[in-house]
Amino acid sequence: MTPPKAPDSELDSLVVIESTVPAAAPASASATGRSPASPSASGASLLSDRLETLRLDPSMRGHSGGKLLLMWLLVLLLGVGAAIANDRGHLGPRLRPFLAARWASLTAGAPANTPTPTVIAPDNAVVDTEPSGLTTTGYIVARKVVHISARVPGVIVDLPVEEGDVVEHGGLIARLDNARFRADLMQAKAKVAETEAYYAQLSAGARQEEINRARAVLDASKSDAVLAQQEKKRAEGLRGVDPEADYERAMANFSRTQAVEQQASFALDLLKAGARSEELLAAKAAIAQAQGALAKAQVLYDATEIVAPERGTVLTRSVEIGQGVQAELGGPPICVLADLSQLEAEVDVAERELNKIGLEQTCEITTEAYADRVYRGVVRWISSSVNRQKGSVAVKIRIDNPDGFLLPQMNCTVVFQDTKPTTPAEPAPGATPETTAQSAR
Repeated sequence: MTPPKAPDSELDSLVVIESTVPAAAPASASATGRSPASPSASGASLLSDRLETLRLDPSMRGHSGGKLLLMWLLVLLLGVGAAIANDRGHLGPRLRPFLAARWASLTAGAPANTPTPTVIAPDNAVVDTEPSGLTTTGYIVARKVVHISARVPGVIVDLPVEEGDVVEHGGLIARLDNARFRADLMQAKAKVAETEAYYAQLSAGARQEEINRARAVLDASKSDAVLAQQEKKRAEGLRGVDPEADYERAMANFSRTQAVEQQASFALDLLKAGARSEELLAAKAAIAQAQGALAKAQVLYDATEIVAPERGTVLTRSVEIGQGVQAELGGPPICVLADLSQLEAEVDVAERELNKIGLEQTCEITTEAYADRVYRGVVRWISSSVNRQKGSVAVKIRIDNPDGFLLPQMNCTVVFQDTKPTTPAEPAPGATPETTAQSAR
């Protein structure tokens, strides 16, 4: 019997059927009536006996030949299917038992001398074993995603970014109409200037010219008071001679000049003393109030220019030039910004498989779009609660070697390595997702 030829490929090596072909035995010496022609007759007789044992029973030639051929073809097709399934889903180990059972059922009634197929697995095939490590599916997501919204209402007048653009930190994303906010800013600046000038005036006190004028007024009032006093004395001496009205007039004029002199003296003293401390405090408060209004007006004016809070890629843009936007959460975001240099895989792990994973456990990530590219990852976060509806636990895997082929929301497959880290999967009591994530960084 000729030994089977070495398999040329993995597919050829999966199923090799060793079969024997019946051959016609040479006629014996007794049938021909000839005697053995050489001393090798005993060897020829032994070969004839072996070939005779390989001859099929004549009763099976009409019925079993076609059945055996069909049986061999069926086994070959099942072997090819097992090889394909082994490559795509590790289903080969599951199909091989079915193949053996099928072969046994087909050969149950075959004669004892029916050849039996021999299944030969390649060296790198996994036979009767499950895939190593836990495998699950999920999505690629950006770790940092920012929804950019307007802080003030307005109409968009400039929109320099498109989807897919990379925006640097502080780069312009959109500009709103700022006419109203610019007017409010100018008014606030003027109010600050007014209050500051008033405080400076109070702090400096009266000018020397004002003091000199007050002193002159006081001197004039003193002169009037001296004259009024002289007229008062003369009216008292002529009282009873001159009419009584002259006396009363002189007395009233004297009292008036005395009051004017006293008023001029007080005014001069106030100018010399300067502003009171309470007035200075009130002026300072007015300045602070004006400065607060100015700061608010400046913030609103600056908010008309919407800039990137950090470097990232524009994933989506939902507005156009001329479109009005609302402040904060009053409308859709202007755009969504993400840092594609920090990507991770989000997967759900069945609750029964939770004991197979832990923080800092290494993983391999592949995507459907680029199945030949394998990315390294590390478990950085495990949820502290189980999703009761799904019966699973959310897990995030940090991708250590992202590239331009990975995009957010891609389908991915994550294979957890067999080596489980010493860090337990269960968070510490009282731990939150944020603290758990920080411990995994």
